[in-house]
Amino acid sequence: MNRNVHKKKPVLKISIFDPERKRFGFFLRPLFIMVFCISAGFMLKVTFGTLFGFAHALNPYEAKIHDFELSDFCFAYTHQVDRQDPDIVILNCSQDNRAQIAQKVNRIAKYPFKSLGVDLSFEKEDTTGDADLLAAFNKVRAKAVFGRLDQSTGKHGPDVLDLPFYQKMMDADSIKQALRFGFIFQEHSLSVKRFFFPYLYRKDKTVDTTFEVAIAKMAMSQQEFEKTNSALQSEKIINYRKLEAGGPRYQVIDSMPDSLDVANRIVLLGNIDTTDLEDMHYTPLNGMIGKSLPDMSGIEYHAQILSMILKSDYVEETPFLQLYVWMFCYGCVLLFIYLHHHHKYLYHYFFDITFVVILLALMAAAATALDHGFKLEPMNFLIPVFNCGFLLHFYEWVDHTYLVNNAKTYLRRKLYES
Repeated sequence: MNRNVHKKKPVLKISIFDPERKRFGFFLRPLFIMVFCISAGFMLKVTFGTLFGFAHALNPYEAKIHDFELSDFCFAYTHQVDRQDPDIVILNCSQDNRAQIAQKVNRIAKYPFKSLGVDLSFEKEDTTGDADLLAAFNKVRAKAVFGRLDQSTGKHGPDVLDLPFYQKMMDADSIKQALRFGFIFQEHSLSVKRFFFPYLYRKDKTVDTTFEVAIAKMAMSQQEFEKTNSALQSEKIINYRKLEAGGPRYQVIDSMPDSLDVANRIVLLGNIDTTDLEDMHYTPLNGMIGKSLPDMSGIEYHAQILSMILKSDYVEETPFLQLYVWMFCYGCVLLFIYLHHHHKYLYHYFFDITFVVILLALMAAAATALDHGFKLEPMNFLIPVFNCGFLLHFYEWVDHTYLVNNAKTYLRRKLYES
């Protein structure tokens, strides 16, 4: 008796998710993991970026940590000098009136100083004090540079040329001919000051010299400055340094200076007043995660840049060093994917231990690189490694949900029908 036996078609069991299956599953699973990580990472970036973008004005902590870098700890705790800078002295004028400042300038004029940088704004008119100060600056006009806030950024702060005292200087023929200004670039008051612009290039193709470069040019010989200026054609990372024993890196004088204080040195006139937050800056020397209070006065900020120029002590970001670190981190990512694919339990322990080891290794590498004049930011490499581990954990959780089980059935059916 012949019977029409309807045999079921064999089910093609190909699982993209199960590494135990043969044929295509073994190869497609790592590929799926990689595509999943990239797409999930992009979606998380867009989602959280949008959310934090809306909450920017309402979040009091976001402004404190948004520009934090791990390399700041290297500047604060390992990148130090053993003695004060002998080339620069700061005269603190925060408690002086104009007559007292004039006395200090007259004392400076008696000794062979290299150059004088003045970062003071005399906003209110003082007839008697202005006359004394004009006479004092007239004696040092050949070596003096006055700071002038750059107005192109639209930040707060008056232009010194609009102030009554500086208008009197411009009207005095004896001073006007030798009057030199150096522009002070204004950044956001809450941002960490990391970069220095030697020259300000205007839209009308004019070039203005910044305050620190103008002082260095005055203090150096023409041959020395030409050699130094060749390295100042682009923005520089500010090479901050702190004194090992603590305290200021520069000699700060509150009283009247003598010959030993100013002879053959660059003299900076400015205010060091920690209560004046408008003249205080955030720097990597803060040494904290995020920001507490501004840690450096404006005149010391100029001195740090000036020391870097005089000693040609620059910090560079080399692509070759970053390439080697990227290769190392990429190898770690591939190793994580391999262990997650073949040894899932070992992966969980390995990732936690390895991430800490990578963090310590990158911090040590950043400190060593900084001592040799190169900046390496560990955060740029830790974030991809951490995101890889996080997304693998996330994928492992999604893999066991009902949604993915339905996706398995759907994909098997489509592969079978094809």
